Formats: sequence, structure tokens, C-alpha cells
Amino acid sequence: PEFREGLLSLKDKYQNFDVIDMWSNDEITSFVRSAIYLTYLMPDKVHPTEMGYERIFFPEFRKYMDRKST
Repeated sequence: PEFREGLLSLKDKYQNFDVIDMWSNDEITSFVRSAIYLTYLMPDKVHPTEMGYERIFFPEFRKYMDRKST
């Protein structure tokens, strides 16, 4: 929570500092709290595997970029 709040405060402070706040996405948050999410993480349980990026993070990045380009 502290890291997230820090990033969001930077977004508020600097006009060109964008944050993709995935914790405000209910679908992502509920998935992250499920047991299956662990299959998408590296052994450190923090960083996503390639499949984790492909199935979870890249689609969100794509949505963000689509919104930015319109």
C-alpha cells in the first residue's frame, strides 16, 4: 500500500507521470488474491513469469495505451 500511494502521489504531483493502477481494477485484484495467480509468478512470488505478463499485465498495458492514443 505505501508503494502504491507513493506512486499515486507522484502522478498527482507531475503532469506527465502516469500510473497504471491495477489495484483499483476489481477483476485484477480478485484474481491476484486467488490461488491460481501463484502459477503466474516466479519463485520469489513477486515477479510475473512470461505467461503472467502475457495473460495479466500486457492486456492492461494495451488497454492503457489504447486510451492514451485516442
